[in-house]
Amino acid sequence: SFRRVGEQFDNVSRAGLADAGTTRWGIETTATLAGHGALKAELFSQNDPLRGVERRVRSVEWRQEFARIATKAGAQDLSLTSPVTRLMEGARLASAGATMKLTDRIEATALRQQIVSGAALPEYPTRTALGMGWRMTDDIRGFVREEYDQTDLGTASRSVIGLTGRI
Repeated sequence: SFRRVGEQFDNVSRAGLADAGTTRWGIETTATLAGHGALKAELFSQNDPLRGVERRVRSVEWRQEFARIATKAGAQDLSLTSPVTRLMEGARLASAGATMKLTDRIEATALRQQIVSGAALPEYPTRTALGMGWRMTDDIRGFVREEYDQTDLGTASRSVIGLTGRI
C-alpha cells in the first residue's frame, strides 16, 4: 500500500498518529484459518518530514473468536527517528486483549499493550484500555473507552467516545 497525506490534512478525531505531511508505504496481509482464527501481518515505513520523524513498524497479530469472546494477541517491532536527537530509537511491544459479548447489542473490551524492550515511545506507549461498545443498528456502533498510557515522558489518560459505521 502507498499513502501520501497533504500538509493541510487535519485529523479532527485526534486519534492515532499525526498524518499531515506524511508518506507511508507498506504491506499488510491477513490469513483466515479454520476455527474462526485469523493471522495478520504488517510491515510499513512512514516518513514525516514536518516533524523530522521516520517510522518503521513490523507487526503480527493473531485473532481468535469463540462463542461470546473474541481474543487477540500480537507483537510489534518498531524503530523511530527521534526529532530531538536525530537518533534511531527502537522498542518491542506485546499486546493482548479480549472482547466479550454481554448481550446481543452490548460488549465489553479489555486491551493491554506492553513495552517488553527498548524505549517507551510517546506514539507507541504501554497502554491499558477498558471499554464498552453497543450496536445501535446493523451498520452503526457506539463505544466508550478509557485509556491509560505510560511512556518515558510520563503518563496520561483519556476518555474516548465515538461512533463507527459502514456504508
